[in-house]
Amino acid sequence: MKSATMRTNAASLDKEMLAFITKTQAIIQTSLQQELWSDLHPKSKFKPKALTLGSLKTESAGTVFREYLTKNFKKAEQGAMLRQVSRKNRRSLSSGLKPSSVCARGINPIPAYANVKSSFNLLDKKSIITQLDLKSEYNGIDLKRLFDNSNALSILRDSALLEFLHNRPTTTPNKALRFNLHEVKCITRTSELGDDEISAAAVTVNDTGSTGIVSEFVVRRDFVARRVKDFNPPRLIQKFSLSSNQTYPKSFTVFFNLVEKDLGGGFSDFMTRLHEAIDTEVKTIISLLGGAIGATIAPPYGAAVGALIGIATGIILDAVIRELAARSKDDPFTTGGDYAAIDLPTSDFTFDGSLQGPIVAMHHYNPKDQGHYRIKYNWSLKQ
Repeated sequence: MKSATMRTNAASLDKEMLAFITKTQAIIQTSLQQELWSDLHPKSKFKPKALTLGSLKTESAGTVFREYLTKNFKKAEQGAMLRQVSRKNRRSLSSGLKPSSVCARGINPIPAYANVKSSFNLLDKKSIITQLDLKSEYNGIDLKRLFDNSNALSILRDSALLEFLHNRPTTTPNKALRFNLHEVKCITRTSELGDDEISAAAVTVNDTGSTGIVSEFVVRRDFVARRVKDFNPPRLIQKFSLSSNQTYPKSFTVFFNLVEKDLGGGFSDFMTRLHEAIDTEVKTIISLLGGAIGATIAPPYGAAVGALIGIATGIILDAVIRELAARSKDDPFTTGGDYAAIDLPTSDFTFDGSLQGPIVAMHHYNPKDQGHYRIKYNWSLKQ
């Protein structure tokens, strides 16, 4: 599967699935806004806490991002940004009305979302998630049907994804799924002096929603326009085991990141913590929904939940990268919401009879220094 766009197109064939993804994405992003404001607005009563889901405890996405801002930027600079907010927006923040632009200029990784219908107050001490009327927000969406694995499988089989992922049943179950890097090409080098030193890292999500980190590695230290780094054989970025649980469909996601390292500064560690936090927020909302409809929405996640986690997280991460690139010493690339994702409908799935999936391109752009890189990757199976 190529990208978030491809996932969205597949989801659009099931209108309720697309509506659920859009709604939950809006709730997550509004929650992130609230946490960003907790340190920046003098009237904020909200005090972020670590999220708890079962035995898992983690910092929320807003907490991680706020900590990054506090560490890297002076309070005076934050105050100056805050004063740029208009009086109209300040009134809307404190009155409980939905603001038209809820973040100070220059510190706004997430825009306002009209898709959240309930009345809420970003400055209230209660979390956005507890303020919202979830039954009203998800009115008209048959959640029980949506989260049934057999339904998720039918959505997958009937979708346009089969143009890329053809399944010819075999009698041999797959043991592992691999994400392989074939090439990194410099289309346009950055505007920094000297050659580009490019490193890469990745954050992964498996079929149970657990996140992982692929440690940062140097791709090449002397990139100029049209220079290519070929990996022959392809470099294995991540291997997912398929033997531990035979419940299908399964969804897997890889967020592959490039960084220009001339002014590096701990970007990989930040991205890892941020992804874990956002992933947990997604699970928290799913848990609340499960309680509301009297059903257990549990891993391993199928196509519906996998699409939600991938699309929501991919878009949020890309927005945060853009914000960091504008003011930090790091020089990260964005992908326009693109990421690598795949759904395996059955244990004996193949790519049109082959264990090697098609080679796919993904473009990375540097919003600060105009760099443009292209990577090529593929998925493969091991039986």
